[in-house]
Amino acid sequence: MPASEGPPPGGGFTGPDIGDLSDHELIEAMIGARRRASQAQAAELAAVAELARRRFAEAAEADAVDAISPRDYVHDEVAEALTLTRWSAGDLIRFATELTERLPATFAALAAGDIDYAKARTLWHGTDQVGGGLIARIERAVLERASVQTTGQIRAKTRRLIRRWDSDAVARRRAEAERQRGVRLIETDAGTTYLSGVDLPAEEAAAAYGRINAIAAGLRRDGDARTIEQLRADVFLSLLRGTLTTTCPPAEFTDRPIGESSTVPDWTDADDRIADAVADLTRAELTALTGDLPERHHNVRMLIAQAGERITASLAGLKARWCVPGHDGSYRPSAAMRRLIEHRDRRCCFPGCRRPVRSCDADHSVPFHQGGPTCPCNVAMLCRRHHRLKQTRGWRIDHVWPGVVLWIGPTGHWRITAPADRE
Repeated sequence: MPASEGPPPGGGFTGPDIGDLSDHELIEAMIGARRRASQAQAAELAAVAELARRRFAEAAEADAVDAISPRDYVHDEVAEALTLTRWSAGDLIRFATELTERLPATFAALAAGDIDYAKARTLWHGTDQVGGGLIARIERAVLERASVQTTGQIRAKTRRLIRRWDSDAVARRRAEAERQRGVRLIETDAGTTYLSGVDLPAEEAAAAYGRINAIAAGLRRDGDARTIEQLRADVFLSLLRGTLTTTCPPAEFTDRPIGESSTVPDWTDADDRIADAVADLTRAELTALTGDLPERHHNVRMLIAQAGERITASLAGLKARWCVPGHDGSYRPSAAMRRLIEHRDRRCCFPGCRRPVRSCDADHSVPFHQGGPTCPCNVAMLCRRHHRLKQTRGWRIDHVWPGVVLWIGPTGHWRITAPADRE
């Protein structure tokens, strides 16, 4: 099966000799199995929804003397059949009925295996305050790329579209959620606990986390041997208990929420649209290339890499306006350039990674010591893990256009990310 970024194939390995498969075939087996699992889950949801509809119809005709109406006992029927708690059965019934009735395109995508169960639930949750006329419009826009996006990307895109098309729905949902705010203490199997603030106002919570993070970072720089995660947890508890010896963050700390970048007017919505268009054209060209390859082509990774290089080279002249004169000899981006790149990339440029740019490295796609320039067309934000992954044998990237990054894995499977994908 040629490697591509398109929807997963319908086939896949089902026999016992999985050890005989190549690495490429193992990836295809995973994709095929996920597709079949999605189809099976859609069949379950369809059955649950149909049973619920029948019981709801019976409830309208039920005799008043019945102790429990069919509308209520369908929860018990589903719970018993699937060995669920009654609460879980109720949630499943609501999801199944609303998905099949309110979000038919999403259900169809699940039934076809183009998206999985978690993605369907993400779109369902994300549209629960949206009016009927707008839901189909959001579905169409989100499902265009949902097969190759993570739940985090789908959630972010859904929120962005709702903000653009129905700002009142955003306000309604936020107000309702904040009315349900609280604090939860949940015991784990290890004998520890989760202590969490739930449905807190976003800005205040981000500022609180920023303060905890800054104090922990200051302690770390002062030589504290605990990991940064341990320090955050200990600072969090000490602040709440009033036992922290210092509550002063380092001098460079600001109350800017984590992940927020200063507005840089040099990268605009129009530039986002151009980057999206470049990404779409690159996907189309690579998909056409891999579609013509035989099932077990042994050089698919090399051919994808060569195609990526050709596309990148063909756009070199158009990218010239992003290059910074006189900065080629400098390894580190200037403060202004870094702000522009942070504003453009939003998050780590690895497919599906949600790490905010403030926690990322400004990485040269073509290494600086190999002649890679320090400019927005060659520098992208990568979290430390994916910065290291990019340098690992078998992985490579091409910075096709400012913010548009082609990732090629060891098996020849590839993905392209663009700025709008990372919102």
